[in-house]
Amino acid sequence: MQNHVIESLVKGKHSADLCEDRLHISDDYIAIIDGATSLVDHGERKRPGRIIAELVDALLHAMEPQLEAPDFFRALSHHVAQGLAPLWHDTDERPTASMLVYSRSRAEIWVLGDGWAGIDDEVQQFSIPYADAYTFLRCGYLHALIASGTTVESLLEHDQAFALISPFIRKQPKIQNRLPPPYGYGVMDGSPNCSQYVRVLPVGQGRQVILASDGYPTIKSSLAASEDYLQALLSRDPLMIHEHPQVKGLRPGQVSFDDRSYIRFTT
Repeated sequence: MQNHVIESLVKGKHSADLCEDRLHISDDYIAIIDGATSLVDHGERKRPGRIIAELVDALLHAMEPQLEAPDFFRALSHHVAQGLAPLWHDTDERPTASMLVYSRSRAEIWVLGDGWAGIDDEVQQFSIPYADAYTFLRCGYLHALIASGTTVESLLEHDQAFALISPFIRKQPKIQNRLPPPYGYGVMDGSPNCSQYVRVLPVGQGRQVILASDGYPTIKSSLAASEDYLQALLSRDPLMIHEHPQVKGLRPGQVSFDDRSYIRFTT
């Protein structure tokens, strides 16, 4: 599979050692694994998003190549639940990840959670409606503050909308892999129910595929073009409240609003 990779990148919003995105490349699967960022300050402890991203990356090497999507995610969830048991003991928080997986044997893209998937010239964004709702709330509130005289600089230092949306974020584990859409959604957290939320995109042979995490506000035809667009966007809208509303902006000490990962390859 390595010979078919055209270009790829994984970059943390802070640094490589804190990045919660992982890129998996093996003979049978290519995957973007996007660990969810925790609201809790874990100090020197490894963050839950990185724990589950590393675990899933390792487990994918042992997954059977011929599995169909539902069986793949049920089996992976079982292994994730077993693997998390000795690594994570906090019952109030569950490590969670979105995934975009290309199966070589099935010639399909499997989407669980949010991210980007492109086949040739057609790129699709996959989002979580529940998160879209509080993202809209955040951006609307910040627009109102700016209109009232609050400076962008002060909001970059202290995002006053965070207190508004944090209760919604904290309640997400109560609906993930539980409720039907549009309120419920699927993610990888060790629950076998996630298989019910997987979206399957047929690819076929001889196609060009792009997979990327939601750390990219949009995807262009190449990695360089996607990176150039991101940097230009961060310069003109560091709060991320205009063209591409996000749940967070560019915070002090960060190089972007989120971790990001990207891979372009041919099938």
